Amino acid sequence: VNAMLDSWSLERLKQYKLTLSNFNTANGTASYTIGIGQTWNTSLPIEIENAFVRVDGEDYYVDPVKRREYMKIKNKAKAGRPQKLYFERGETTGTVYLWPVPAANEAIYLDMRKGIATYSALSDNVSLPSGYERALVFNLAIELAPDYEVTPSAEIKEIAVMSLAAIMELNTPFETAGL
Repeated sequence: VNAMLDSWSLERLKQYKLTLSNFNTANGTASYTIGIGQTWNTSLPIEIENAFVRVDGEDYYVDPVKRREYMKIKNKAKAGRPQKLYFERGETTGTVYLWPVPAANEAIYLDMRKGIATYSALSDNVSLPSGYERALVFNLAIELAPDYEVTPSAEIKEIAVMSLAAIMELNTPFETAGL
């Protein structure tokens, strides 16, 4: 079950929440380590989906970009209010690069997708949102069937597909015009 949940954590539509956390930037510091015990101390995100800098109660969007776009920035030493963020994920820690380099000490808010909780014992309580337990049970049955040399019935396959589709539909992000 943990291997399946870990795999689901990589897929946005199987994730049921984003975690919003804020961290401090430092004047003249372009990169920050992130992870347990790092400069930005939090569990390692899988992805940073959104970010903003808050100054005097006003929020300024910071665009999360992929490596290719970050590498195209010619003057990475330019100072100012961050407009772009590149997150380089490692095995246990990551690095967040801001551009322009912060010209002031400000709070940055990161909307992060993190892994789905796993379980360490059969006696652990399963704590997932509505619909997840059914999807988990029936998809696990399909995943484990080959280990027991059985073929899941058509009904089990159908329930697995439908229950997973239901949570993926619920987790589909939507855009709201005019915000």
